[in-house]
Amino acid sequence: MKQETVNKSTSSFWRWLSQELTIRMEQNLPFIRVQPKAICLIGVQSQKGVHLLYQRYPTAKFTVDTPYRNGILKKVLAFFHISRPRLRILSLQGIGLLPVPPFDFLWVSAWQVFFANQVQPFLKQLQGLLREDGLLMMSYLGPDTAKEYRQIFPSEVFLGLDMHDIGDALAKTGFADPVMNMEYLTLTYENSQLLQNDLQALQVIPENLDAAMQKTLYDQFECLKEPSGWSLTLEIVYAHAWLGRKREPKVTTIQASEITLKNKK
Repeated sequence: MKQETVNKSTSSFWRWLSQELTIRMEQNLPFIRVQPKAICLIGVQSQKGVHLLYQRYPTAKFTVDTPYRNGILKKVLAFFHISRPRLRILSLQGIGLLPVPPFDFLWVSAWQVFFANQVQPFLKQLQGLLREDGLLMMSYLGPDTAKEYRQIFPSEVFLGLDMHDIGDALAKTGFADPVMNMEYLTLTYENSQLLQNDLQALQVIPENLDAAMQKTLYDQFECLKEPSGWSLTLEIVYAHAWLGRKREPKVTTIQASEITLKNKK
């Protein structure tokens, strides 16, 4: 576990976070010996993130599942001069129903799913996309995210499961030797409106506030202001695991002629 402070720009929260985590996850790939031929990226993906993986695996074919759909495809292809046959866009919302080939490598930005608290069904869907011995790498936001602002949370807000629970869920779903890691990123804000925008992106506070609610929120922010501005903690959890081989029941055959009785003395 480590703690790091990051000055965040005004860019879209999810686009910024996707790029930040792709850079951090990609730094682990030199230690994992894998040369995948078919890679699937699931969740919000940044242009830079897609490009990093393209550079690392120059012969692999990519499938991208993203809410941006064709928008990101056009931007990535144009900006990085990537050949179209190596990248395709699919909607994997109905994972398991689509006629997609099994992948060697799944790269998953999964925070939306864990907000919905649907871990086991989601992992089952991922299992259906992987070949035997395929690699899953994913990141998500843990329960300490936005801990500074819990006093203003609605009671029903859910911000992710503990990484040990996810590790157990991976093992139960058929993934072998899951490795879990986490770190804290502390974002700093000089402007409370930018902080509010990101808390709304996290679904910590409602997006549509009337004047009275906005005034109340402003007063709460002012009470939580530090000398340097406002802080926002993100608990980032990383996981990787291999899809275990299906084990056949072990049967030992013994010929009747080999069975002898040992005389007792």
